[in-house]
Amino acid sequence: MPRFPALALPAALALALGCAPPPEVPTDPAELQQHWDAYKTALASADVDAMAAFYFDDGMRIPPDKPPQRGLLAVREYLTSVFAENAYILDEATPDDVHVSGNLAAVRATYRDHAYPKAGGDTTWTAGRWLSVWGREPDGRWKI
Repeated sequence: MPRFPALALPAALALALGCAPPPEVPTDPAELQQHWDAYKTALASADVDAMAAFYFDDGMRIPPDKPPQRGLLAVREYLTSVFAENAYILDEATPDDVHVSGNLAAVRATYRDHAYPKAGGDTTWTAGRWLSVWGREPDGRWKI
C-alpha cells in the first residue's frame, strides 16, 4: 500500500501527460502556400539572405549535378556563388503535390528556369522536378 495514496493518481497522471507529444497544430494549406510563394520570390530575385532564412541550421540543398550542401553555411556559400556568376530567372515553379503530416510537409514541384552568365556566354535552360521537405518551427514558420 502506498504511503501517500492521495499523491499516487496525480503523480501518475502528471507523468503520463508529461510524456505525451505536443499537440499538432492543424495546417491550413494556404499557410504553406504563402511560404512556398515567398521562397520562389526569394529565389527569383537572387536574394541569398531571404533564401537562407528558409533553411534550418542543419538544412540541406541538393542542386542538379552538384554535391549536396549540408548546413546553412554551405547552402549560403553555394547560393552566393551561383547568384554572383549568373543572372537567374525562374520561369515557372509549380507545386504538383503537397503532403502535410503534423509539423512536416513534402512539396513535389516542377520548374523551368534559365540563367545568363554575367561574364557572357550561352544561356542555360533547365526544366525539372524538385522535392522539398519542410518542418514547422515552434513559432509556426516553415523551413527546409
